[in-house]
Amino acid sequence: MRTTKSIVIVLVLSFNRRFVSTHTTAAAAFAAVPSSTSSTMLRSVTTSTSTSQNSSSSSIADARDQRLVYGANDALFGYIEDQQGHKPFGKVLDAGTGVHSLRWIATLGDLGRTTRNNRTTTSRHKGLTDFVAVTADETMRHTVQHELDALGLNHLGKIVIGNWFPAAASNNNNNNNKNKNKNSNDAGTTDEAALRSIDYDETGQRQLYDTIIADYLIGAMDGFSPYKQDMMLDLLAQRLQPGGRLYIVGLEPIPDSYGGTTPNSPQAIICDVRRIRDACILLAGDRCYREYPVEWIERQLHAKQAPSPSPAPPAHTNTSSTNNHHSSSSSSNTPRLHWLASKQFPILYSHRTIVKQIEVARKKLPQIPSKALARELSNTLRELELRSYAATEQISNTTRIQCGFDYVYVVVFTFSGRG
Repeated sequence: MRTTKSIVIVLVLSFNRRFVSTHTTAAAAFAAVPSSTSSTMLRSVTTSTSTSQNSSSSSIADARDQRLVYGANDALFGYIEDQQGHKPFGKVLDAGTGVHSLRWIATLGDLGRTTRNNRTTTSRHKGLTDFVAVTADETMRHTVQHELDALGLNHLGKIVIGNWFPAAASNNNNNNNKNKNKNSNDAGTTDEAALRSIDYDETGQRQLYDTIIADYLIGAMDGFSPYKQDMMLDLLAQRLQPGGRLYIVGLEPIPDSYGGTTPNSPQAIICDVRRIRDACILLAGDRCYREYPVEWIERQLHAKQAPSPSPAPPAHTNTSSTNNHHSSSSSSNTPRLHWLASKQFPILYSHRTIVKQIEVARKKLPQIPSKALARELSNTLRELELRSYAATEQISNTTRIQCGFDYVYVVVFTFSGRG
């Protein structure tokens, strides 16, 4: 009898970096707001109770609810939830965790009482049973552990610090080594031990995941395990349950210049800020993140796709396709990738989000050996901030600069074998 098992992989390549990294290397992308995303992602709620016990419980629920990021308020996470449909998220691995993804993951499980629109309700359970969140940076580990405590999620998940490629970490002489092996569990725990805690439960049983979230993971890898990006999809897929899903969020690189625009165009401001910010990071002796474009991801997918009588679907469509790439010549037990759909979201930059990236550069200035060069860079950053203001807030507090867009790819990963 011939059996087929399917693993659906949804690759979300986002141009919306939602936070400035607390890492020693700065985030490589802007904290822009997608046009389809509400400008207010976190909800402020109030409630009243009749007893002191209920009041205390409601206060905790209120504080928690204000931190949460719901898919309804975030275009990318909302798309992931739509793609997930009625399938439970189950056991979740957040392969490159951060505050924003953790706040969203918190909404996938049973949070019990939440208060929204002045009404106390029971949160909709999206089927998360438990989770493991991984980071290679000690500072980020402390940040997300604090968030985990504030959200009251310690009973559902844990934070692990470790590098997905331990050999690369030990050979990588960069700012990553400043934090290396400061462990989230026991002092001196190695990256290999951290990986073991991801792959095995407390009883020593191998554990696979129903859902894996890779939120800006590939872009962040250059700061921790450079030159290994092409190995990441396979590494994560190996940790999926049959039928499990992988969601990858990434950023299309901001170009050095915006084609067809004048040097003083609003889009040119975004490009200039990116160049100066990265220069400051490098001059300070740190590594920049290195985001990968859509065409790189597409090459990865095509390289892993089995021979097919039909061409792969075109990029940047908004439609879902059926499994029309089967090959009868495929050998048994051969993994096959099937590209199902893609979607794009324009990005709108506000003055505030641009200034966040200017501040990333400013924080690097004291680390630049040449004080004269640091002063000139400081002047350039001040000019960029004025240009940003003139192109946005000076016109209107709602004026945004549109530059770039988010990509969402949906891919099915099937295994065929005889049973």
